[in-house]
Amino acid sequence: MRTEVQLQGQVISSLYLLAGIIMVVLGVQNFRYGMYPLVYTASLLSLTFFGLATYARFTYQLSNLQRANVAALCFVFLVLLLDAQTHAQQLMYWLIPLGLFAYIALPLKQAKILNIVAGLCFTAVLFHHADLLTVSLFATSYVLMIAFAGTFAMLHQSRSRTLVELAIHEPVTSAYNIR
Repeated sequence: MRTEVQLQGQVISSLYLLAGIIMVVLGVQNFRYGMYPLVYTASLLSLTFFGLATYARFTYQLSNLQRANVAALCFVFLVLLLDAQTHAQQLMYWLIPLGLFAYIALPLKQAKILNIVAGLCFTAVLFHHADLLTVSLFATSYVLMIAFAGTFAMLHQSRSRTLVELAIHEPVTSAYNIR
C-alpha cells in the first residue's frame, strides 16, 4: 500500500514527465520551423521537467517536493520571461499550459501568486512587442484561465479538506474515529 506522499509524488512525477515530453515535441516543432532560440528554451525546460520528474518520484518528504516545485516553476517562468524579450508572440502560447500546470503542482495560494506575477510581467513584455489587440486578447484569456483554474483548485482543496475531516471525526457525533 502506498502512502499519500508516495502517491502525490508519483502523480506529480508523471505530470512533470508529460510536461518534459511535450517540451521535447515543442522543441522539435520549433526546430522544423527554424526558430532555433526557442529550441534551446524548450530543451532547457524539458531537462528541468525531466529532472523534477525524477526528484518527485524518489522524494519522501512532501515539503521538499513543494519547495522544488516552487523553485522549478519560478525558474521556468523566468526563462520564458527572459526569452519573451525576443519571441514574445510565440511564447504567449507556452505560458497558459504552464499556468495551469502550476495549479496542479503547487498549493493554491502559491499558484495564484505565481500566475498573477507571471501574467502581469508577460503582459508588460508583450505590450512592447505586439499590438494592443494581441496584448488585450492574451491578458483576457490568461485572467480567465487563472479565474477558472483557481476556482477548480479551490473546490478540490475544500473537498479534500472535508474528506480528511470525515476520516478523522465521526460525522454524526463529531467524536474522533478509533483509526
